Amino acid sequence: MSPKPYLINLQVITTPEKGIHVAETGKEIPFDIKRVYWITASSPALQVGNHAHRQLSQVFVALNGIISVSLTATSGIEETFLLKSPTEGLYVPPMFWKRLDFSSDAILLCLTSHLYDEDDYIKNFHDFLSLGA
Repeated sequence: MSPKPYLINLQVITTPEKGIHVAETGKEIPFDIKRVYWITASSPALQVGNHAHRQLSQVFVALNGIISVSLTATSGIEETFLLKSPTEGLYVPPMFWKRLDFSSDAILLCLTSHLYDEDDYIKNFHDFLSLGA
């Protein structure tokens, strides 16, 4: 059985002056981090994703704003997670179709298990669902 998506509570170290949010490989992050990127919403109702990965795992963190993450398994079962705090992340294993909807002020941080590889992408939803048959 393949792993399932789940929410991760991230470490927060608080002082009177600041809050430090921590995500460490082998603790909160269930893979070695190979790539980090972030996406900023420049218009209301930004939608990204609409693809799946064959091997890549990801952790998504909403650094600002609200991000709705809809995930579909190859069985067709869909689950939606609402990210609205930098104190939690969403682990997304390979082979889940993802669609992310951003509020206009959202910033998404993404930690990945692999470097960018165009061949790892599945960009056709019907092809993706056929892999579960």
